[in-house]
Amino acid sequence: MQRRFDAADKDKLDQYLTGVRELELRIQRSEQFGAAQDPSAQTPTDIPASYAKHAS
Repeated sequence: MQRRFDAADKDKLDQYLTGVRELELRIQRSEQFGAAQDPSAQTPTDIPASYAKHAS
C-alpha cells in the first residue's frame, strides 16, 4: 500500500501510526498501576523521609 503513496502521504501515515502506538503504550503503562487507590485512605505514618533510609 505504501508504494502508492507520495512522500507527504507516507509521512502522514507514519505520524498517525506512531501516534496510535504511543497511545497503546500509554494505555499499557496505565494498566500496570492497577485500580486507583481510595483518596480518603490514610497515608502510612512510617514512611522514611529519604530514599536511602527507605532502601536500607
